[in-house]
Amino acid sequence: MYIVLSGEIDIFSIDTVKRKHLINTLGEGEFFGEMSLIEEKGRAAGAEAKGDARLIFLGRDAFLQLQTSQPAVLNRILLRMMREMSNRLRMLGQRYVTSKAAIDSFSGF
Repeated sequence: MYIVLSGEIDIFSIDTVKRKHLINTLGEGEFFGEMSLIEEKGRAAGAEAKGDARLIFLGRDAFLQLQTSQPAVLNRILLRMMREMSNRLRMLGQRYVTSKAAIDSFSGF
């Protein structure tokens, strides 16, 4: 997982013909890559700095070590991750509804 200390990071997906599609732009205090800490799977998206950026990396081993060495810190990290993931899911739902409504409006043509 990466935490943005400064700068901006574009998060993108790549379609089947290798085109980049911007998902979000993250700034100071935001994070990405948290899914790999939870699922132990590969990346779901790519990340690219927009100019200079400073990041902190929290690897899986360090994340798991927090369970025994700093459980209060881990709890704060997990709560922040859950809030952000909930927010991202809410935004995705809103985008889906908006996109579906736009597609449905063309079905009469």
